[in-house]
Amino acid sequence: MFSEQYIIGFLCWILDQIFPLASELKKNQSFLFDDKLIGNSLPISKSNKKFHQQDKILKKKIHEIYQEKALLSEKIYVLISSISSNNPICAEYIAKFLPLFTKHIGFGDFVCKSLEEIIFSNEKSLEKIMNIAVRDNNQSLFEGKFSKKTFIDEIFIKLKSFNSFEKVDLITFLASLCHSKETAIYTNQEKIFKNLFYKSQSSEKQYMFTFFCDEKDHNIYGQYRINDKKINFPLNDLKNPIFGLSETSINFMKNQLRLYAKLSMGRNNTSFRYLKKVFPYDVLSAKIFDHGIDLEMRAIFCQLAYTLFIDAHPRNRLAKPNCIRIVKKSESEKEGERNKEMNKSISFANRCKEVFGV
Repeated sequence: MFSEQYIIGFLCWILDQIFPLASELKKNQSFLFDDKLIGNSLPISKSNKKFHQQDKILKKKIHEIYQEKALLSEKIYVLISSISSNNPICAEYIAKFLPLFTKHIGFGDFVCKSLEEIIFSNEKSLEKIMNIAVRDNNQSLFEGKFSKKTFIDEIFIKLKSFNSFEKVDLITFLASLCHSKETAIYTNQEKIFKNLFYKSQSSEKQYMFTFFCDEKDHNIYGQYRINDKKINFPLNDLKNPIFGLSETSINFMKNQLRLYAKLSMGRNNTSFRYLKKVFPYDVLSAKIFDHGIDLEMRAIFCQLAYTLFIDAHPRNRLAKPNCIRIVKKSESEKEGERNKEMNKSISFANRCKEVFGV
C-alpha cells in the first residue's frame, strides 16, 4: 500500500534533500560557539562590535537549522525502517533507493542500523546488494547516471575518508552483509574479502588493523602504523598503555575480528584458506581456554574457531527414504526358513520334556 501511494519514494526523496551535507557536519562538530574562533580575525572594537554580534547570531541560527535537519533525517530513517519491518514488498521497494543513501553512511549510527533493518527484512535485496551501482555526490536524485562503484565499494571508500579505527558502525554493517540469518551470502563475502585483503594493501592510509601469528611464542598480534612506524600488540594484552590503543580502537579491532569470522561463514573457501594461516588452530584453542584474556576476546576466538575449523568441511545432506522395496524370496529360501522354524519348535519341545518330565 505504501509503495502504491508513493509514500516511500517521497520519504526517500525528502531524506536525500534535507540530510546535512558532509561540509555542514564538519563545521558543526566543533567550533560554532567558540568566541575565540568566531570573528577572531577582527579585533573587538566599537566599529565591528555590531558585526561580531550579528555573526554570532547567524552562526547560532545555522546551528539550529542543522540540528533540526539532523533530527528530522533520523526520524525519517526510523520511519522507513519501521515501514519495511516484516513487509518484504516494501523492503524490496526501499532497497531500490539504497544507492541514494551511500553518502549518509558514517554520519550517524542510526543510518547503518536503519539500513540493516531494511536489508534483513528482505533476503533478495541482500543477495543483490553487491551489484548495486552508486551515484556520485554531485549527481541529482533522478539523473539515472551511476558510476561503476558498488554499494560495498562505497562503504570502504567511506572508511578511508574518516579517521582510522573509529567507524565501528561501518564494520558491523559490513559483517551484516555477509549473511542472512544463518545463510552465508557468498557474493558479498567475496567482494568484502577483496576490498579487505587486496585493495587495502595498495592504500597509502591504513584504515584497518592487520594481524599475524608469531610461531615462536604462539601468539596472535595486531599491527598498525603511525608515521611509517609499525606498532605490534598482542591480542591478549590490548589495554597495555604502551601500545597506545584507545577504547574506540579496541572496539573497532574486536568488530574487525568478528567481520573475519563472518567472512568464513558457510565454509567460504577463499576466506578461510587465507585466515587459517593468520589464526592457526592450536593458537586459537589455547587462547580460548586462557583465563587471562577477557571473555569478549575469548568469545571472538570461539567464533573464528567455529567458522575456520569446526564448520569448515563440506557436508552432504542425505535424504531419508520415503518407501522401501520388498524383495520376493524364492521357494528354496522359503523352505529353508520353514525348516529352521520347525527345528526351533522341536528343540523347544525336547527341552520341555527334560525340565518337566512330560
